Amino acid sequence: MGRVSYASTYSAEFIDWARSQPMSARARKALEFMLEHGSVTTGDLKAAGYDHPPRAVRDVKDAGLMVESKLVNVGGTRMSRYTLLDTMSEGFVQRRPISNAFRNALFDQHDHRCAVCGEKFITRMLQADHRVPFAIGGDPAPELQHYMPLCGSDNRAKSMSCENCPNWSVRDVDTCKTCYWHDPAHYSHVATVDERRLAITARGMDVANFDQLAEEAAQQGLTFGEYLLEVIDGLTQPR
Repeated sequence: MGRVSYASTYSAEFIDWARSQPMSARARKALEFMLEHGSVTTGDLKAAGYDHPPRAVRDVKDAGLMVESKLVNVGGTRMSRYTLLDTMSEGFVQRRPISNAFRNALFDQHDHRCAVCGEKFITRMLQADHRVPFAIGGDPAPELQHYMPLCGSDNRAKSMSCENCPNWSVRDVDTCKTCYWHDPAHYSHVATVDERRLAITARGMDVANFDQLAEEAAQQGLTFGEYLLEVIDGLTQPR
């Protein structure tokens, strides 16, 4: 293998410090890639063989390194651009590993359902996630109430939403605790935006009703969500 040429923005001291931090194999691989390129996009990481770029970047952050994230447009596609910052953190508390016993207890408590979409998944398809992002709330005591089961898709959506939330820089834990991504059943905002969300899954006999509503929405030139809001508005109007 040829000698790696690191991005000129990084000092030798920072590179030595970054590489000395304890981290997972996935994080170390991502770190080396970011040290070499400095600023990389989700597309760059995917092309380099990362199945889940946001998770790889999160691993790097969990090891104590500072990574700036912002949404950019690349060839008509919106994606994240990650920039490794030449900053050495002191007194950083690393993420506590989650035991299989704790993870299984969490999934059993939620009947193996994702806390966001409500779908039921086998164990290996679920992830135990901090309700308050680790970068903001740190690593709380290993109690079930501090964690939520998420499917891969919703975990990625939560990561993207949180990292682009105004509170990501403010780091107010109370703001996180009233957010949709903390508890989809009890919240007052979505990433500080006054917004409400509803995830619906139709099965069996309900599928026909779902399809009928979707067809009615299309006939009126509305999305399914827009049509449901109109139906709800009609039901709540005084008679």
